[in-house]
Amino acid sequence: RVLEFVRPDVWGFEIEAEYLHEFIRNRSDGFAYTPIIASGNTREEARRRLVRAVEESTLFGVTVNSNFLCEVLRHPVFIAGEATTAFIGEDFVDSPTLHTQPPSAIATALATTISFLEQSPQHDFSHELSGWSNTGQAPWPYQLKSGEQQWQLSLHQDDKQFTISQGEQQTQLQLISDHKNTLVYQHDGVRKTCHYLIRQSQIFLRIDSEYFVFEDCTHAAIAAQESGGSGKVKASMDGAIIDVQAKVGDRVSKGQTLVILEAMKMEHPLKADTNGTIESINVSQGDQVKLRQLLVTITPDEQE
Repeated sequence: RVLEFVRPDVWGFEIEAEYLHEFIRNRSDGFAYTPIIASGNTREEARRRLVRAVEESTLFGVTVNSNFLCEVLRHPVFIAGEATTAFIGEDFVDSPTLHTQPPSAIATALATTISFLEQSPQHDFSHELSGWSNTGQAPWPYQLKSGEQQWQLSLHQDDKQFTISQGEQQTQLQLISDHKNTLVYQHDGVRKTCHYLIRQSQIFLRIDSEYFVFEDCTHAAIAAQESGGSGKVKASMDGAIIDVQAKVGDRVSKGQTLVILEAMKMEHPLKADTNGTIESINVSQGDQVKLRQLLVTITPDEQE
């Protein structure tokens, strides 16, 4: 279903209203579909305006073919005015826009950054990001999914610079502003805009005329690990141990808080994933720990 629809400029509305008036005057019900109409002093000016109108229209929640339409409008045969009814079959058959494409590295990086900003307690970027800083924080782990693809990522933030890593591959972004679901950023020296929408764990993106949908599985993955009952309590991210609430030999219950980790100025309780007895504790209050570092080992109770 449609979750959000943002239409293009006012001039397009004026032209559409004139056409709709003519339909009604001739006792018609109107357009068979919602049009995007552009005009200009020349065909080329109208074409450029139409490309921009398609790119500026945002429709989240359903499958759209905006990228395909823009590629058609930019094709040399169409620009020359030589497109016929055989155009798609003859001149456009090899276009990647005819098939679903996997998300690009920049799209994955933007989805990760948007998820981070949405959850960050310092997320207040209504205006320019001048003066905002969160330097020196440890990388944050993320797990994203799109279709059948999944990514294990980490995000490091240094002032307005964000580095998103997947294995050896890194994508760097500089945030400029984030206001009303519109993220303005700089990548490889180019300033660009990304429109987005978050619905529960889903992240919808529009970058130019391309659309992407991601699911943030980070917390679900952690919960699944906790339910596995391995007896190994590991650091969920880089941070500092501010409290150890158990000792070797203690009997503990599943869900009982054992260690409190501080990261990004937030406290994260790390809990037992099984009933059992504390076998070892590898940290003390004040220790700095790394992501997935083993903190506590529990010997699970024997199954009856």
